[in-house]
Amino acid sequence: MKRLQVVGAGITGLLTALKLHKDYEITMIDLGNDPRMSQNLSGATYSGLDARHISFTETTPWTSQVRLDLIMKPSAEGGWLCIPKNKLTNFDKEWISQFKRAADNNKLHKENTLKVVELNKKGIEEWEKLAKEYDFLKPITDEIVMPIICRSKEDLLSEFDFESSLDSRCKLYENDKNNLDTTGYFTLYGKSYLIKTLSINLINYLESQGVNFRWNESYSKGKTDIIVWCSGVSPQASGILKRFNILFGGVVGCWVLVDNQGITEACKIYGPEPINYLNLTPYEDKLFISGGYGFVGTRIYSEAILLAQPIMEAMIRELKNWFPKVEIKEKAFCIRPATPTGVPILKRENLDTTPIIFAVGHCAGGFTQAPYTANEVAKEVSYLD
Repeated sequence: MKRLQVVGAGITGLLTALKLHKDYEITMIDLGNDPRMSQNLSGATYSGLDARHISFTETTPWTSQVRLDLIMKPSAEGGWLCIPKNKLTNFDKEWISQFKRAADNNKLHKENTLKVVELNKKGIEEWEKLAKEYDFLKPITDEIVMPIICRSKEDLLSEFDFESSLDSRCKLYENDKNNLDTTGYFTLYGKSYLIKTLSINLINYLESQGVNFRWNESYSKGKTDIIVWCSGVSPQASGILKRFNILFGGVVGCWVLVDNQGITEACKIYGPEPINYLNLTPYEDKLFISGGYGFVGTRIYSEAILLAQPIMEAMIRELKNWFPKVEIKEKAFCIRPATPTGVPILKRENLDTTPIIFAVGHCAGGFTQAPYTANEVAKEVSYLD
């Protein structure tokens, strides 16, 4: 049996192992802690709170022309740049330069948007298949529509026009289902999951099937026949990826936990930059809320979250516009691995003499796209047999 080393035990790595564990001897390597024992802050899967949405437009490339200037506007002023301009590294400058080139090319942005939406759709199809096969991979509820709530009619019609152009099942309504002070809402296909609970169940299952996990370890060359690289943002990852002309950096997202404010179903609230959307996930008496975007480059988690404090503050301000009396129970950040164009990378190369498959840079769509990405990785692995 061939040996397969998966670098990164986030959701993409875990589902890759699920796909391949019957035919390969698999070792999972992750820089963070075992999430069953303590908090893992090394990647987007574990470092946020325990909720994620999937939808056809859960992520699309952020490189629209309206964000051409936002990428260099400080986050404290409502922009995306968390890093002081005098602290930008050559890597940061190159990532931003490529982002701006993509944002200034409307045709390219539209083409990339269609590519990513197609990946989202295929990911959702695969999540539906997995839910039928494994009970522990099911969503929180069987709901398949998700309300998108907007405060102004202009925002409502603009967002509906965009979403409905990509999925004809979107429907426009005048009243708000969750009794918020809004102009109206529309619905799109979407579901919500408890990502950490799901991932821990998946780890336990994979271990029962013979998959070996090595936590608190960075990648080092070892005895393996094939490497699958699903790692998140780190200086080591960026150094290795640079050898293959792959550029990705971290885009921070913010999370808070509050008592449920009477929200009965997962929904999204459209908001201003740098928040874009508040993603609300009710579960029992809890309400998980995420949102916000800020570029932090390849900085380690502890440094990145200090830089990203203005994004968290902006998200809480926006949240309190809707729920003035809400009390924050918990805060968290996640660092999304993002390519400048917003299109993830799937490619096969050789690291010295060992075949290596990269499946990286999925931005905010890593969870939505993960099962389809795992299928595509499995195809690449099969070509090596």
